[in-house]
Amino acid sequence: HFLPRRTKPKFRRSDYPMLLFVIVVAIWSPPPSTAFSVSSNPTNEKLDPLWLNYVPLENKAAAKRYACFLSKIVLPASDSGIDRDKNAPILIDTTIDTIREFANISLGIEIEVVDMLPQDDCGLEITYGGNLDHEEGFSINVRNERVIRLAATRPVGFLYGVFELISRMQQQLPIQSCAESPDVDLRIWQLWDDLDGHIERGYSGGSLIWPVAIERYDRTFDRLAKYLASIGLNALSLNNVNACSDKNIELLEAETLKRISQNLAPSFARYGVSLYFSICYAAPSLVGPAAQRIANASLDPANPAVERWWRAKAREIHALMPHNFGGFLVKADSENHIGPGTFNRTEDVGANMLATALEPFGGRVLWRAFVYNLNGLKDRDRAVQAYLTFKPLDGKFKDNVIVQIKNGPIDFQVREPVSPLFGGLRQTNVMIELQAAQEYTGQQIHMVGLSKMWRSYLDFDTHASGENSTVAALLKREVPGFANTVSGMAAVSNLGNYSNWTGHIMAASNWYGLGKLAWDTRRSSRSIHREWARRVFPRVRPGSVELVAGMLESSWETYEKYDSPLGLGFVVGDGFGGGPCDPNNVWHGD
Repeated sequence: HFLPRRTKPKFRRSDYPMLLFVIVVAIWSPPPSTAFSVSSNPTNEKLDPLWLNYVPLENKAAAKRYACFLSKIVLPASDSGIDRDKNAPILIDTTIDTIREFANISLGIEIEVVDMLPQDDCGLEITYGGNLDHEEGFSINVRNERVIRLAATRPVGFLYGVFELISRMQQQLPIQSCAESPDVDLRIWQLWDDLDGHIERGYSGGSLIWPVAIERYDRTFDRLAKYLASIGLNALSLNNVNACSDKNIELLEAETLKRISQNLAPSFARYGVSLYFSICYAAPSLVGPAAQRIANASLDPANPAVERWWRAKAREIHALMPHNFGGFLVKADSENHIGPGTFNRTEDVGANMLATALEPFGGRVLWRAFVYNLNGLKDRDRAVQAYLTFKPLDGKFKDNVIVQIKNGPIDFQVREPVSPLFGGLRQTNVMIELQAAQEYTGQQIHMVGLSKMWRSYLDFDTHASGENSTVAALLKREVPGFANTVSGMAAVSNLGNYSNWTGHIMAASNWYGLGKLAWDTRRSSRSIHREWARRVFPRVRPGSVELVAGMLESSWETYEKYDSPLGLGFVVGDGFGGGPCDPNNVWHGD
């Protein structure tokens, strides 16, 4: 299509494997013209297994060795983890179920839980301890090629350790002693799902959880929670950040919260996944009995009645979901959403009011820095508006507030400079917001591996405290002179209820990549792509794995060259003209 008419494409023999693979992927993926349906029943028994693709191992020697390790399991004492996590018994049960499923399908064995291993026998010992850098970390110690000792500080570490063992066994790799801890504290997948099942910026069908979660339990919830935990993600925000619409405001109604706590929350508690609610800042004027609502004009965050309302709402949610209520995600003072700026208050005042309400329950506020056209900044360059808004507030946010900053100062473009708030906020907790949903990168019709893009942002050196002040180092809290106490990494979800989860099968690598980069911010994108391909396509030859990994590795820059050359524009269909991300509206000013 892009060649001159007189040019005839010439195929070499070596091109045919790639051509065949592209054809297979095209057939496997839903056609782009397929209009997604918002189903009231997201259960899809044909959901692809992706990287949890358990098949009998072809290497019989490796399978025999792994079977020895997993044949007998020793658990920690039943009461030894209670002081570490109220959810300990549930998490340990989930860990055993996870081992049992893999051992049964891939190794053909039934596991046995025992009090102790007989002398010279083989098995897996699970215990507390490990001298780890992070409370969610784990250590694996291999003794005499017969016993694995899996240690963790908290029971969720057992689950992460087991998923790591399964990953190595799926890839038929040697099991070696190691200690692993996550680089980033909050590793959150953020749904932009509406409660009616529609997904904003959704390119792979309708919602996996709405509106079913209001009606009943569904096994899809368990699968989603399992996949999140399998790549080290520890949190999920449940709904669209544009939370003030009529279809979304009912999220905070008492009856809706009750049904979520019964139908949805237990599935995620089993896998150590905290749940965050994207809230409407104007909720006190829209939720609850009409006689008890607060007038819209009175939603000043300094109004004691507003603070009392949010404190009562936080108490209500925590009482319903004591094991995994994480907190609130907030889009305010942005794109027609009111916020503290509406009442001539700064962003810290609004965030701290919510943080005070959540503090007794250990909850956090994730306050999005996607704020523009506020308080006289409308005529300034869009790229500097968030910096001008938040930099003067550095050090004024409470400890349980994290300012959530998009990777670039515009809006998830194919290539952007790094947001100057990274390195600019020295006394404030910050987290990076990425977008797995391919809003500007091919809408999950084009194959674009985003891990390499994200890797480039993490590697960017801000020089905030001299050399090696990279974004990754900031998130790891390794840069001198920064007082942040907690960090985070988020991605806007690319999931839907198509059978392959992400519309284009290769887009699932971006979900996987987010988890792996949040756990290890220095990991290479190529190693992530290679590991993903081995696990998703377990029967292909090593050369084909390298082919898939290579395609993913080069795809971001390839897409940029034909869609957004030099990052100064983009070639997309209808629907973007005149919007906030139209190049004519973005690249101007200072």
